[in-house]
Amino acid sequence: MSNCTFQQFLLTHDDPTVFITCQWQTDKSVPNLKYLIYRVIVALLFLVTCGYSIILEGYTRDRFICFTYWLIYLTHWGYLLSTIQAVIAAIMLLASYVSTKAGDRCLKMYPVYWLTNTIATPIAFLITALFWCAVYEPELFPIDVNLYFVHANNSLVMLIDSFMVSHPFKWAHLIYPILFGGIYATFTVVYYFAGGKTAKGEPYIYKVLDWSKPSTASFITIGAFGLVLVTYALSYLLCKTRTKIHNKYCATQEDME
Repeated sequence: MSNCTFQQFLLTHDDPTVFITCQWQTDKSVPNLKYLIYRVIVALLFLVTCGYSIILEGYTRDRFICFTYWLIYLTHWGYLLSTIQAVIAAIMLLASYVSTKAGDRCLKMYPVYWLTNTIATPIAFLITALFWCAVYEPELFPIDVNLYFVHANNSLVMLIDSFMVSHPFKWAHLIYPILFGGIYATFTVVYYFAGGKTAKGEPYIYKVLDWSKPSTASFITIGAFGLVLVTYALSYLLCKTRTKIHNKYCATQEDME
């Protein structure tokens, strides 16, 4: 960490196969069927629930409203990223399991997967924390299947996934979720001053992020950035804990070399 260089910020790895192997599989030289099943299940779970969320959010009084309303929420930005990274991970592993040639071709997507996973993991924890601590109001948000999946299950799945994958989590990559948060914060400001409204006609995307009260909104935004640091640190510690447990109890001599 003390010798930070430009290379540390890049999404490159000497061994791309770490992105298609499970931390706990014994033979990492070949794709693992059990891990493939896990990756496909996770991808399908995110795809189905993401699609369900889009349909549910857009359906009002027997008519579909514009899909763009679904896209204005941080929750959905994060869930879409979680879905994308899960699908890419499944595709890379499935291709590698089918044939070496197909696997080599699809493994070229690993920087995209690494980027989306690096952002989606801490952002999932952030969304869960912010929603239940700052946004949730029982009378406005009755607990249902959709609310559970996009505000709770997202963090649960990413938590489990953090203990399943074998790729690293770098401190230098903190820049990516910070940049993601900056883009969303900028979007909310532009959306407000451009006269954007929610499907219900509200002049703010989130009540706690109402830019007609700039001091409060700025305070919430700064606090959210601070929480990104916390959730990223948590994600980093999960990675270190996973590798430490593996190296202590499961690693072979070949793994250690």
